[in-house]
Amino acid sequence: MGGIDDDDTRLVTAEDKEQPVGFDVTEGTVLSHTYRVEKLLARGGMGAVYRARHVKLGTEHAIKIMLPELAQDDRVIDLFTREAAVLRNVRSEAVVGYDGVVCDEVGRLYLIMEFADGPSLKARLQEGPLTPDEVLILRDRLAMGLAAAHEKGVIHRDMSPDNVILPGGRLEDAKIIDFGIAKLADPEVQTVLGSDFAGKYSYASPEQLGMYGGHVDGRSDIYSTGLVLAAAAIGEPLPMGRSHIDVLEARREVPDLSAVPESLRDDIAWMLQPNPDDRPASMMDLAPHVAMPTTVRSTAHAPPHHRTETRPGGGGKTGLVVGLVLVLVLAVAGGGYFAYQEFVQEPEIVDDDTTDDTLPPPPPPPPEPSRADIERQIGEIIGRLECSGVTATLNAGFDIVVIGFVSSEADLSTLVTQLSAIEGVRGVSEAVSVRPFPFCAAINVLETQAGLAPGLPGRPAIRPNKPSLLYYKGDQLLVRSTATTLFDGYLYIDFIDKQGSVFHLFPTDRRPNNRVVRGQEVIVGGGPDNHPGDLNLVIDPPFGTDMIVAISSPTPLFPGLRPFEEPASTYLQSLSEALNGTAGLGQGPVASYIFITSRELP
Repeated sequence: MGGIDDDDTRLVTAEDKEQPVGFDVTEGTVLSHTYRVEKLLARGGMGAVYRARHVKLGTEHAIKIMLPELAQDDRVIDLFTREAAVLRNVRSEAVVGYDGVVCDEVGRLYLIMEFADGPSLKARLQEGPLTPDEVLILRDRLAMGLAAAHEKGVIHRDMSPDNVILPGGRLEDAKIIDFGIAKLADPEVQTVLGSDFAGKYSYASPEQLGMYGGHVDGRSDIYSTGLVLAAAAIGEPLPMGRSHIDVLEARREVPDLSAVPESLRDDIAWMLQPNPDDRPASMMDLAPHVAMPTTVRSTAHAPPHHRTETRPGGGGKTGLVVGLVLVLVLAVAGGGYFAYQEFVQEPEIVDDDTTDDTLPPPPPPPPEPSRADIERQIGEIIGRLECSGVTATLNAGFDIVVIGFVSSEADLSTLVTQLSAIEGVRGVSEAVSVRPFPFCAAINVLETQAGLAPGLPGRPAIRPNKPSLLYYKGDQLLVRSTATTLFDGYLYIDFIDKQGSVFHLFPTDRRPNNRVVRGQEVIVGGGPDNHPGDLNLVIDPPFGTDMIVAISSPTPLFPGLRPFEEPASTYLQSLSEALNGTAGLGQGPVASYIFITSRELP
């Protein structure tokens, strides 16, 4: 079966079978007059996977259908199509086949894949660990599939036991699935999910979390596969951290492999080296006897403890630098092809006794970094963040405590990694939230120019009609806001959405007078039943996080009404200028904000 691209994926229960994921796709639906849907297999945040049958050929396929709102996004369509075109060229018995991407006559965007019928490796491990010989069979099979993908410049980025299917329960027939968050090796090409972290934290490589420069390539898949093999050998995942800090700390050194059978430890330890440069450059360095694509060439060196050992199940000495390169030569006469093997032998080692064995004395150790130097480096790291508000404190124990917000998970990973790498720092603890644009920009403007300090008395109150702050499609949004108790003045209520737009809920052309007395309550969004001509606010897609802002100002912030909707970047620039204009005039504006979350109907 094919998979879904996010961690919220779940298998479908009997109660779900008749629930369409979009475009009224149900059992019996015929897609493009060709594929008859037979069963809903899995559902996730980006769409659903169905088992379907070709109406003419009778062949089974897995059809991954994108959610309707994503299928209408030109950017998603472009990225999805480009990646599918590359994945279609990844041909290996160990990789589920990708046959193409279709946008049909009613706008459904779907990927056609080979249907692999069998349990996942995750399900198999619930029965107990694999034997060492079975782990080697699995290793060799995954090596074959990853080599084929890497040859085409495709990195999986989400190798985990639930993305390995065992047709008929057979390890020797294992197939890698769910390249939906795969990334092309070209650094200019992003994925459908963007350039931020994608994958599962339990199996993520250090570089996926921003360590070692954050560059993700085939060696990242090798690290994740090492964790998969370790889990297979002991029957459960290695403890690789749950909190953000623990996840990073667990990847600073090779994890404890004492529970892994001794015959497998060296190979898995090599795969789990924190620095990508210390890992195998290709899975074929671990399984050289496995047939690999003709253009895949390995130049990696084995680690020192492998130089003279025979690999379990490998059948050869891994210290030999032997490249088996299949070269196709076009014959000038006859138009035929000739193949030959080129063997690169290990260079001869010359023992030269003429060198001087006297070693110079070691240099003196560098001085311990001072508190001032560490604080300077902290400031430089924080200063490189964009659209953020972070405060870092170096305590007496030389631990860094970080609070505030950043604009992405990638920035948070990079921040913690770089702070942890400062010489002399013992540890980093953080309570940092992720607020992407435009929220990060709005918070910056309000905190720096509108008296938004935590605990500041007199800020306007914001009370939505659902105290849980969780709304579903079709819910009505009603906002009660109480003006500051510090002064009479003017109240502004704004709704900033995730797509970068601002909706001015109060004042509006229907209710242009926003003059209020201190402590006065204003209600918006209740429709005519609440206030003649008032707004009727109903929750609709796209779903996610949105921001509500209330500002009390002793004087008008703007000379007149602003348009009901405008770009957040335009409004925040105007708001910043308006707030800056109130400086030095005594009591300045005060503000509050909250975040609400919206979802599809449960």
